[in-house]
Amino acid sequence: MSDTHHDPHHLPHDLQWTHRLDRRLIGPGGGMRHVLATVRAPRETLPGHAARRPPLDLALVVDASGSMTGPPLAAAIEATCGVIDRLDVRDTVTVVSFASDVRVHVDRVRCDDTGRARAIAATRELEARGTTDLAGGWLEGCERVARGMAPGMTHEPGGPGHPGGPGHPGAGRPGSSDGHTQHRVIVLSDGYANRGLTDAAELLHHAAELRRRGVHSSAVGIGDDYSPTQLAAIVEGGGGRLHDAPLGQDIVAVVAGELGEILTTAADDLELTVQHPPGLDLTVLGPYVHETGHGTVSVHLGSLVAGASREVVLQLAVPVGHVGERFELILHPRWRSARTGAAMSTAPLAVPIAVVDEAEVRNQPFDVATGQRIARIWQQRLTMESARLNADGRCEESRRLIAGALPAFRSYCRDVPDTDHLVRQLEGDEDRYSMPLPARDVRDAYFAMRSFLLSEQDFRTSDRRP
Repeated sequence: MSDTHHDPHHLPHDLQWTHRLDRRLIGPGGGMRHVLATVRAPRETLPGHAARRPPLDLALVVDASGSMTGPPLAAAIEATCGVIDRLDVRDTVTVVSFASDVRVHVDRVRCDDTGRARAIAATRELEARGTTDLAGGWLEGCERVARGMAPGMTHEPGGPGHPGGPGHPGAGRPGSSDGHTQHRVIVLSDGYANRGLTDAAELLHHAAELRRRGVHSSAVGIGDDYSPTQLAAIVEGGGGRLHDAPLGQDIVAVVAGELGEILTTAADDLELTVQHPPGLDLTVLGPYVHETGHGTVSVHLGSLVAGASREVVLQLAVPVGHVGERFELILHPRWRSARTGAAMSTAPLAVPIAVVDEAEVRNQPFDVATGQRIARIWQQRLTMESARLNADGRCEESRRLIAGALPAFRSYCRDVPDTDHLVRQLEGDEDRYSMPLPARDVRDAYFAMRSFLLSEQDFRTSDRRP
């Protein structure tokens, strides 16, 4: 795109942002309109791009609570060692375990041959113990990674005790030619946090603050009993990915897949800020953290690997107007190059909606393909949230969520061909998630919807999924 700020490398870093409206015209009485915004990252096509990736400062945070005893912990150790073995001299690794206490087994070891061997040996000594202080382990991993940040290299000025601030001055380290290093934390856990910080809203807040300062978090949910809500809060605030690993073989596969995605990330901290006129209400459809300001909504889309795409639906409640009036949204896409850390953006994108008489509204062309995609995203988002609530035992909330949305969803689908089946699926989900379901069934449903909405690859290898 001609208005994109390019970073200094010759690799394809420009993202392609597009948007489509289901209907561009609306009557004087107002109503509902939808914008489908899409971002795509180019594939890395030049030879040797992997060799030019930035260094990685990685913390692997392993749940060693009593419930991990046996095969789960053995697989988590194997996965952790496998990741360490794939790192090279550019990288540093930290290994933290958590249970009732938090232990640092490997503290920012450089991954030359000697360092990797030391880190793997220390990781193999992890033992199960106690209860689950998820936040304590995760925050310790974040703190260790933050110590590697050179002063002035954080995305925002940090305060005392925050990554990048005076409480974490960091030690200098060799890096890529542009000085940028990726700072990542991966949490592996099989349970609900029952010690320390457990509230999902607080976890999300801390994860978002860490992300703003350059520390990104991903997580792997192990087995059938972990909390999707707690882990999702960490990754949605932290800009990373949430993986599901029902069996030991899945733990190894998804952690290896997560590392592969980190090393091929094209963009971090994707953000779409939407300016909208007074009186127009905007709702974000999708599993994205978003913040509302005065006349703005900022949607955080996480990180994007090379060749991947992401979609977000903006649902607009357009107020009463008069013929000839125009409501205009302005989309401001921003992100950071994962390779250089450079802040990037495009020129603002205008989305106009014109107020016309009712006859012209009835005769306007309707973008059927866009409408069908919007309906699908809307239905999948509701099902995903309902499954998450069910997984946390909040069955009545799950039922109310779908029941409250169904009237508007039915109304929208009446005008969109070939969407009757989506209405029937949502009606079925209202009943299905209103009662307790087997833990594995509800997690499979949750991750199927999440993978669809975020266009994420499923790295699991077991057959215990739809």
